[in-house]
Amino acid sequence: MKSFKICVLSTLISTVLVGCGGSSGGDSSTTLQDDTQPVSYAFENVIEAFLNASIEYSTIVKDPKYASTLVHYYDKNGNLVDFKIPTETIGKNGCSAPALELNNREINSSGANFNIQPLSNNKRLVSVSSLPKSFINASFGKKICLYSDFSYSKNFIIGKSNQKIVELNNEESLLESSKALKLSDINRLINIKYQSSLKEGKLILKPYVSSVQNFADNEFIVNNNGEVKVFNTNTNKYSTLPGTKGKKWQYYSDKYIISKAHGGSVTVYDITSKRRVSLAAISVLQNTESNLQHIETATLSYGLWPIAGVALSGLPFKLVSENYSSETNLYFWQNAQWVKSTDFANQQPYQIILAGLNTATKKADYIDSNAYINIDNQYVAANNASNGGFDLVLGSISDFKVKPQKISDFSNYFNQLHIINGKFVVETSDKVLNNEHKSFYLIDNGQKKIIGSAGDNITMIKPSSHN
Repeated sequence: MKSFKICVLSTLISTVLVGCGGSSGGDSSTTLQDDTQPVSYAFENVIEAFLNASIEYSTIVKDPKYASTLVHYYDKNGNLVDFKIPTETIGKNGCSAPALELNNREINSSGANFNIQPLSNNKRLVSVSSLPKSFINASFGKKICLYSDFSYSKNFIIGKSNQKIVELNNEESLLESSKALKLSDINRLINIKYQSSLKEGKLILKPYVSSVQNFADNEFIVNNNGEVKVFNTNTNKYSTLPGTKGKKWQYYSDKYIISKAHGGSVTVYDITSKRRVSLAAISVLQNTESNLQHIETATLSYGLWPIAGVALSGLPFKLVSENYSSETNLYFWQNAQWVKSTDFANQQPYQIILAGLNTATKKADYIDSNAYINIDNQYVAANNASNGGFDLVLGSISDFKVKPQKISDFSNYFNQLHIINGKFVVETSDKVLNNEHKSFYLIDNGQKKIIGSAGDNITMIKPSSHN
């Protein structure tokens, strides 16, 4: 096992100091020399301790009386887990440097966070944020016993045996596989009636989808400069895709990446051949207020085909208005060319997909931003929604024999859907400006269970990994 023992020395003492069980008592006439020592972490031990703690998910809790946040850990039954981050620091002058309790404000006044998140292929993401770099034994001639300089942060990916695979730098972020998509995005991508609208007698294009989606089986590492790293299952390493720098990429699959529109053009990148495919470039409208009836050819939608279980899933596609909007055609990038799907709108597979999307949209009271579809083609929709609350309906867009399930009596607005270790978590919000309060409900066996304790103001939830 590779060691991740890390020893970091701070030369500056943070102005924010947190008590760690020490005392400034003793003989006040005794003058001590200033003594600040580095905090050291043996991360192989921290990781092992975390994975053995049966933590299912972690939450970020915000108290409006404080600027910083706390971390609460939970097991699969919703019970709080008392996890502390051990350090290798031994205090001096009678000080003790205890393990870090991130749910204790006396220890964590700076919003420190630690989590290990499950990824694909037995990988895990270790996230370290704002842990202390220093421990002050004495300062200004007095015994202090305080952690300080809460600025130690890093993110790295480990493998099945906890060996480090790669560390992300400050300019990089991890793009996880998309476990659920907003129904509004899917409708805009492939449902013709959601792609244009009449305005003042003109047929105009609705804005292209703006969200970033990953349909691949693996995660990507994306740099702020556009450079993309892809995971190689054969070498168990991440490698840089040449020619990806300088673009903002929007859609990812195991074989292709597609960029966001820039200057009226969209770039298609072939992962297998590791190059941009110039022949596959897609022309898009820059002025969406243009009348489609006055344009001979216009791209209505583009991306990677999003519906799971379809032979064309993950392939680059474009829906094109042609002959001055008198017809719409669907094209897929296949065999190094754009191939027209003959009479696609009347083909049974497309009709079945549309029927499923329309069913989900209807269950969401025709507010398709209030519904999600997961990778198994299940939909989760807010039904009978109002200012006071909603009911939740769960069904399938591909199997109409599956009877939809209804869970009633959610309060406030449907805000977002999370997938936490394979289970749905519904996020609600009262949407009070400058004082928003969210609630999170775990959906299991047709029942909802609120996460957290009474009075908790949870702002975020993340899946955690365990042995």
